[in-house]
Amino acid sequence: MAVVISLFAGVGGQFFDNNGDPLTGGLIYTYEAGTTTPLATYTSSSGATPHANPIVLDAAGRVNEIWLDGTLAYKFVLKTSTGITIATYDNVYGPDASFSPTVDGDLYVNGNAYVSGRIAIGGTSSAVKLSILSTDAVLVPVGTTAERPTGAAGYLRFNTTQGAFEGYNGTAWGSIGGGATGGGTDQMFYLNGQTVNNSYSIPSGQNAGTFGPITVASGATVTVPSGSTWSIV
Repeated sequence: MAVVISLFAGVGGQFFDNNGDPLTGGLIYTYEAGTTTPLATYTSSSGATPHANPIVLDAAGRVNEIWLDGTLAYKFVLKTSTGITIATYDNVYGPDASFSPTVDGDLYVNGNAYVSGRIAIGGTSSAVKLSILSTDAVLVPVGTTAERPTGAAGYLRFNTTQGAFEGYNGTAWGSIGGGATGGGTDQMFYLNGQTVNNSYSIPSGQNAGTFGPITVASGATVTVPSGSTWSIV
């Protein structure tokens, strides 16, 4: 068991009564978070010796040290020597404790956030790493060809130079388009535009096909690398 110093009281914590006087002989009861089930705290970083429960404060209202099991969550109840409750401090977590916080309002993270489990947006459970239960949309990264990040397999973005979604397959960026369309549930027709307005380079080692007629607008170019083919049918 790894123990950590408590955020409550910690080292040499001093407590006072409601008049501002030291809480001589005050009592600290320690429980499992959200319950009245006693839970041990420890006198030192070795975790070998548990505190009495309640912990009795000295004449100055101090406790020497309080150490916690780093995997658990605690509740502390502070009382006078005669048992009158002064305050309750619940959900005091060790760094390795599992907990499910509820945020009522906006949540801003100034830094990185790492999640090892699953995330459900708009729901309370997810069968996969990320579920977005909504009817509106998801905004993916948007940028030009020149703004592409260094690719890694699985990357997805919208390319404003090409006006299309694209993904990285581990070797090169490629367009991500819809399949065939048609009336009702038919999937018969593959659609493309008729004018190349923005310059485009076919990825090396790949071929491209387009339904014609096609016009390449002034100032736009289509680059076909050696060994690749652009077929217009």
